[in-house]
Amino acid sequence: MDPASCSPLQRIQYKHLDASHNEIRLLSFEPSSPSYDRALGLGPLHLALEHVSLDDWKPEYLRFRAECPTQWISSQVDNAWCEQFEFEPGSAAVDVFHTIARFTWGDYTVISYTWGSL
Repeated sequence: MDPASCSPLQRIQYKHLDASHNEIRLLSFEPSSPSYDRALGLGPLHLALEHVSLDDWKPEYLRFRAECPTQWISSQVDNAWCEQFEFEPGSAAVDVFHTIARFTWGDYTVISYTWGSL
């Protein structure tokens, strides 16, 4: 069967998270397709779902974190990490994102979570 002919839900295969690697599921927005109408904001939305590890820190972020005051909470460390970079006006968003990302695979923002087991 041609994967393009399947509905998106038919192409998703469930995979357990690996707790020993501190994995999360990351849902990412993919670049818009050529059929996307930017003026009207219309077009298909493309997403990618993958497993990534919260242990895959960038080495430079780990060095930065080790130099921060020990009494700082993680949000203070993360804010200081981002504030150390300077970007020119008009810098591409993707360049900014890749620079300030804390992980080798990028970074994330939590949009929902659950406590306990399902």
